Amino acid sequence: MRKLILILAILIQIIELIGQNSSTAEICIIGETHDETNFYNAKILDSLLAIIKPDLILVELDSSFFTSDFQFDTVANPGLYGSISVKAVNNYISRNTKTDIRPYDITGRNNFYKENDYFNRKNKMYQDIFRYSIKDSISERDYTDFIILALSLQCINSLSLKSLEELNSQAVTNLTFLQQTIYLNNAINLVESNDLLRNHRDFANLQRDYWDKRNSQMVQNILKLSENYARIVVITGSLHKYLLSMGIQMSGKDFKIKEFWEY
Repeated sequence: MRKLILILAILIQIIELIGQNSSTAEICIIGETHDETNFYNAKILDSLLAIIKPDLILVELDSSFFTSDFQFDTVANPGLYGSISVKAVNNYISRNTKTDIRPYDITGRNNFYKENDYFNRKNKMYQDIFRYSIKDSISERDYTDFIILALSLQCINSLSLKSLEELNSQAVTNLTFLQQTIYLNNAINLVESNDLLRNHRDFANLQRDYWDKRNSQMVQNILKLSENYARIVVITGSLHKYLLSMGIQMSGKDFKIKEFWEY
């Protein structure tokens, strides 16, 4: 009887070891607000990293923000530590020197925005859309597209989030994806259907196409960079989380996606 118990105990240990050795690599995607809130700051993110203990941290920057040995390049980018995620990651790796950090955003993101006068054109387009919406001449179809656009923005802006866990919940992640889809596509519908807005047509399509291209490239970069690591944290703006998660799951790669509160 004692021998049987001993054999069973040994078998259990062997099974546990096999399970540990064959475990699937984990990717934890943390959706963040880019501005500090009462539930999100560098200290909170640093504490989460300390709990998760990743061996790779991916940050939403491109390679121009890093030195050749993958340290934050604060000489070329002196305002870099103004970013919550950069400050938190830098604090964490100063104590955990074996953890690697890498950029995963699309190459030349900021140059693209600058070369295309992106944010000025974006603001002007949506301002003109809102001005058009109050005209008596607006068609029923355009008015419907505008109302859906306005309501989607109102739903997001009226959220009263109280925790980072709530921001990263599946319900909020789904809602932000839905809102962003409406935001991009209804703008195209409106500028292409009315002569008063058609001067924005090129930008509306550029905005959506670049969003799709950027998210697709981010997924590919995450998959490539995550090879040979066991536990990866991806820090991203909350609007990207749904698309990054779905892209990884649909890639066919052997990764397990976990939420930070599961650690």
